Amino acid sequence: MGRWLNIDRIEGHSFVSNWLQPGAVVLDCGMNVGSFARSVTDRFGCRVIGIEPNAVLAEENRSSRGLECHRFAITRDVGPVSFHVDQSDLTASAMVRNSSGMQELATETVPGIPLHQFLLDFDVGHVDLLKLDIEGAELDVFATCPMAVLQSIPQITVEFHAFLDPAQRGPVLDIIARMRAAGFHATDFSRNLMNVLFLNEALRSVPTLDKARMAAIKYVSGAARLLGRPGS
Repeated sequence: MGRWLNIDRIEGHSFVSNWLQPGAVVLDCGMNVGSFARSVTDRFGCRVIGIEPNAVLAEENRSSRGLECHRFAITRDVGPVSFHVDQSDLTASAMVRNSSGMQELATETVPGIPLHQFLLDFDVGHVDLLKLDIEGAELDVFATCPMAVLQSIPQITVEFHAFLDPAQRGPVLDIIARMRAAGFHATDFSRNLMNVLFLNEALRSVPTLDKARMAAIKYVSGAARLLGRPGS
């Protein structure tokens, strides 16, 4: 590992790339068409375990893209849930109907499972990077997942959806405060909570100078060049 943390970004999600070694486990919740998973696998030699509720995308990820993908929605409780898909754009979906631009909605029934239950059921012994992009259900993850499980993960990169639903902003800020109290360093690289990175200081060192460099990306033009390779 180098002296500096290398902050990378792929598909809008920032993470520390020099914390990922060949064979590391990445849990990709909200796999979509698998772009993040393919990039992480190709660049870092990681094992990526994907979760995607959209039936078409999950099957394409497994068959034509050769990715490990499980069809679930990450939810508060075990059991079937309704999942809404925009038939005019299969990459657009949501657990709840909203006004985020989705047009031709079709509703599917999807097996729901809490994050910690998925880890148990599929014998995922450890996770080196957790990516959460689950269309607003991130709030349920942080509300129901035992903190001990989250504290076993070195880094968590999250797209919160307060930019679509302003009512989520308060709860998201509460989550960030709780995570900080639990020993995570939190940085919002997007300014609108679309790209929040939690680094677990109990598991990995996050030097003060790196914290300053991460904060700079919010204010300094071209800061991505200082923090490492830009994501694709």
